[in-house]
Amino acid sequence: MKKLALTLFFMSAAVFAQTLESANVAGKWKVHTSMAGSDTDQDCTFTQKDSDFTGECTSDQGTVKIKGKVDGKNITWSYDSEYSGTPLTVKYTGKFDSGKIAGDAAVDQFGVSGDFTATQAK
Repeated sequence: MKKLALTLFFMSAAVFAQTLESANVAGKWKVHTSMAGSDTDQDCTFTQKDSDFTGECTSDQGTVKIKGKVDGKNITWSYDSEYSGTPLTVKYTGKFDSGKIAGDAAVDQFGVSGDFTATQAK
């Protein structure tokens, strides 16, 4: 009985530790964003080192350089751009689950927000 209890304890600890692991976002991603009545698709490539990641995202609007963070399953990244000469920052905040990232996108300078879904490219 004691051996069974110990086995269950260690199995539970392993499952718990696995849920605390940070997501690995390195690689190619397809990002679909819906914001302010407009849909955008981007092809992104992320390079991750520990909890930080960088990369590039390309759309029909051009290519932007991104910086991001991974904290467990929580993912955030942003990039700087401009609209009609006004500088802006697009921020993404989401959760990693089963090879997908989904969450919110926002441009605080214009008070607009929306949502996004990112799937790993094959």
